[in-house]
Amino acid sequence: MLLILGTFCVSYFVAAIGPTGGLQLAVTGATVPASHLIPMHAWISAFSAIFRVIGLRQWIRVGFVSKFVLPSIAMTTLAVLIGRSAGFVWLKIVIGLYIILNVLGVFSRTKTWVMRSWRPGAISSGLVTGFVTAFIGASGPLLWALMKDRFEVKEELSATHSACLVFQHLSKILMFGLLGASVFEYWVVLLAAIVASMLGTFLGQKTLRSFDESSYRRYLNFALLASGLIIIYLGVTELLAR
Repeated sequence: MLLILGTFCVSYFVAAIGPTGGLQLAVTGATVPASHLIPMHAWISAFSAIFRVIGLRQWIRVGFVSKFVLPSIAMTTLAVLIGRSAGFVWLKIVIGLYIILNVLGVFSRTKTWVMRSWRPGAISSGLVTGFVTAFIGASGPLLWALMKDRFEVKEELSATHSACLVFQHLSKILMFGLLGASVFEYWVVLLAAIVASMLGTFLGQKTLRSFDESSYRRYLNFALLASGLIIIYLGVTELLAR
């Protein structure tokens, strides 16, 4: 029941505003064995993204998605082959810090040539998030941070972000499946979570359309800050537990 209710709430929030800071991963982790955590999370998150894509399909920037997919799949494959149990807890802290500094505008105010010249695009976003998603599971907030300044319309941002995540999560499902991590023994729970995700997404997208653009961007930045703090907290607690 915790997984179903949590999935509904997370799906609503991510459809209405955006990043959840790994809350879906946390909810899933409380209900399934650790060995099945990332593939189960990938299944639920993939369907959630699919439902968002269906609702906002006319807003998808196909060109961005087409450039994102192959680099993302390639890096996810590499990361999974390195080892799904490799850890890389420090990566959570780095990602959390990046999200927070991005929202606070630190990078845009930095005067070095590197920061002025590098503006994350579809290919670099696919490479970065494709790699980290195999280790921390929840790459959505990082992808939001990388994409948000490239889209002026909230529906385009949400739709394109969701389309990218569909391919990213499906690649994880495939790779972990090849390594023997199947989640179909939990098919009843998985099916119920998918239905909850569909309902949450439908209601969340109605809320998304009700926001004006400036209010949405403000809420998005608040959500990204919270996500960054949560991800850093998870990374630090895991390091201290070692």
